[in-house]
Amino acid sequence: MRGTGTDAAPPPPPHSLGNPYPTRTDKLDLVAATGLPLAKLETWFINMRRRSFKTTTAATPPSRV
Repeated sequence: MRGTGTDAAPPPPPHSLGNPYPTRTDKLDLVAATGLPLAKLETWFINMRRRSFKTTTAATPPSRV
């Protein structure tokens, strides 16, 4: 049975807000701090990048030529 999605998301480190692609060292530090498995943490960053892309794409009006 899959999780219910109620697991707490790891707090994003301040430097990841400017860089949505944290280094391997940053990820391992987050794994140690949050106790989450690396795969789940990587999925979290992937999802946040997708959500950010959708938000910025939806907020940009279509250009008129």
